Amino acid sequence: MAYEKIGEISVAKILRDFIGDEVLPGTDIGAGQFWSGLAGLVGEFAPRIRDQLRFRDELQEKIDESIALPWAGRSTRQPTGTFFARSVILSRSRPILPFAPKMS
Repeated sequence: MAYEKIGEISVAKILRDFIGDEVLPGTDIGAGQFWSGLAGLVGEFAPRIRDQLRFRDELQEKIDESIALPWAGRSTRQPTGTFFARSVILSRSRPILPFAPKMS
């Protein structure tokens, strides 16, 4: 896939064409304004998204371990239930979701 550098971000040419030809016509938003705004959003949220993706990978690894280890060598594997989920949620120094209820 071919990419083009627009400001601070790399954009697939097919996406650039779609935005320019199909999305922006008929609006009061110019291509430069659109891409500049998108670059600002990417810059603002990229660190948080990277952190969340890292956390997702760590959580998936723990889930995989919790399923595989207790049942190693057996023909069927079963999850360890809600105990694991609660232990992960309670081990976090901050809630997974900003609106998640505190569990005690």
